[in-house]
Amino acid sequence: MSEKAQFTDLSGHVWTIRLDAPLVRHIAEVTGIKLTDLKSDPFLQLSTDPILLVDVLWLLVEDQAKASGVSDVEFGRALGDKIDEATEAMQEAIVGFSHSSRRSLLRSLLAENATMQTEAMEAAMAGLKTDRTKIIQALANRSRAEMMRLLASTDSAATDTVTSATSSTDLTP
Repeated sequence: MSEKAQFTDLSGHVWTIRLDAPLVRHIAEVTGIKLTDLKSDPFLQLSTDPILLVDVLWLLVEDQAKASGVSDVEFGRALGDKIDEATEAMQEAIVGFSHSSRRSLLRSLLAENATMQTEAMEAAMAGLKTDRTKIIQALANRSRAEMMRLLASTDSAATDTVTSATSSTDLTP
């Protein structure tokens, strides 16, 4: 059995995650996620699929939840902004379940993974800002072109009106 790791959900319920071999096997059978198989990078899989992450977290606390009368839906809703805290608790439980000789390596890998995720998010945000700027520029150019077209058609209509008015006016005495 591993060290315990805890998190608190939005409803104030404190959940304790303790890994053991039967639970790790059960999670793998239900979700396909092998929490202790670093070659398959379960952390990356879970970080890119929040639904799968909540499912795994549910399986980790399912016995506690049922004992407390909490359904999987209630649990999922109560995670809310606490999903990061729950993820950290899960990661700490995985580290605790590992051989003591591998724990520092796992903690380093988790820290590196967190850094890479932060950098990827910053790069995505920078790209989004660039895309947003391009979109705004395109809209501004389109608006300018549309205004020029409207001005040209207004000028043309005004010219046509003036031409029509002068040609229809009889200037002979």
